Amino acid sequence: LDMPSDDRWPFGGRAEQRFTVDADGITLTMTVRADDRAFPVSFGWHPWFVKPATLDFRPTAMYPRDDEWIALPDTVDVPPPPWDDAFVNTEPVVAVVDGVELRLTSDCSTWVVFDMREHATCIEPQTAPPDAFNTTSPRIGPGEHRTAWYRMDTRSLRA
Repeated sequence: LDMPSDDRWPFGGRAEQRFTVDADGITLTMTVRADDRAFPVSFGWHPWFVKPATLDFRPTAMYPRDDEWIALPDTVDVPPPPWDDAFVNTEPVVAVVDGVELRLTSDCSTWVVFDMREHATCIEPQTAPPDAFNTTSPRIGPGEHRTAWYRMDTRSLRA
């Protein structure tokens, strides 16, 4: 995707996503490149899954939210679910859905988990916490790029 240089996005640049499928799962890789102008950058994935029978998610911290549900920059201890929150996480996330073990890994250390619906859960690795543009200001300079990956491995638990 060539990004515009217009009133909505004056920076230009390019975003590219690749999907690599193998016998065990899928790897999603995304790269965002700046042309001749620096710009803010944060991205990730937003997959929904049928509600897992179990979810093994062990983040080390959580970004609390303000009254408008915007993530704040200082982290706190992780409360029990349900969640609609951003977390610091560097470990695999394992969900069991309809007899299939789904092992999720990423080089992103921010994960958003939304599990407040009875029928579905969203598990999202991201390169920065929500609202990072107003807190940590992640950027790439002219000619620079940022790449991240998300891996989903599956294993049947049925005999």
